[in-house]
Order: sequence, then structure tokens, then C-alpha cells
Amino acid sequence: MVVSYTDDDGTAESVVGQVSSEGWGDSHTMSSERFYSFSVVLNDGRVLSGGGSLTSRSTEIYDPATETWSAGPDTQIERYMSNGTLLQDGRFLVVGGAVTASKSTAEIFDPTTNSWSATAAMPVSVAFALGGANLLPDGRVLVTNMALDYSRSYIYDPVADSWPPPPT
Repeated sequence: MVVSYTDDDGTAESVVGQVSSEGWGDSHTMSSERFYSFSVVLNDGRVLSGGGSLTSRSTEIYDPATETWSAGPDTQIERYMSNGTLLQDGRFLVVGGAVTASKSTAEIFDPTTNSWSATAAMPVSVAFALGGANLLPDGRVLVTNMALDYSRSYIYDPVADSWPPPPT
């Protein structure tokens, strides 16, 4: 489990810990402070975490076998308050955020190549901050918005790399 919090002195921290019947286990501090970041457990058990900054594109990967964090590949743009979900093929989709450049963008992390690639342009430029990106049973992703326009939602098709228009 990745937990992000702010210390009493105002310093943002992100750590990995394990919960057992006896409480929290050892934690492992990340090298970068993150706030409103994304984190996902990849199919191989590693944890990808990134974003959480208005100015940084950095990511980190936690390896539970070695209990260490290492630098991951930078995202293509800054991601702060973004959303994401693990796709059926093991890649990770991250969408939107509150940074101006990220409002109408999405990108995919491929753990087999350890790289990010842009998706097709999103249909609208809004801050998809604090919304959701939920994997549907057919492999598409429902992206909902909780900032600015609470009624918007979109579908992303990772096979076609497209954002089909909603049905009329």
C-alpha cells in the first residue's frame, strides 16, 4: 500500500507499508515528495507511483522483492491530481490532472518497455482532477470528472486508441 501524507512540519511524504493483523509493517520512503499522486500495482507485483507535483514528471517504481524504490521513466507531462487504471493487457493508463498541459491528455505506461506513450487526444480540455478512471469488463475505460463539470464522462478504447463519441 502506498500512503502519501504531510508531516507536522509540512513536508509531503510517500511511503510503502504492509498491513498485517498486528498493524503496519516496515515502510520504505520514496525519494520524491508526492501529493495527489497516482499509484498502481503492476501485474508483476511492482508499484508504479508518479505525479503529485505541479512541476515534475518523475515516477518511481517499488520492487517488493528487494523492498526498494528506484527511478522510473518520466511521464510526458506533469501529472497532479490525475486519474489512472491498470488495463487488461498490463499497461497503465493515466488521464488528465490539474496542470494546464495535462487537462486534455492521457498517456500509457508499458512495463515491458518501461516507457510512456501518448494516447489519442481526449475529446475535451477540462481538468479531470480527482475523478475516476475505471476499467470496464470489455477492456474500455470509463473516465469521470469531479472538477469543473461534474456531469462529464468519457470512454477510452485502448485497443483502438480512441475516445469514441457518446451515443446520441
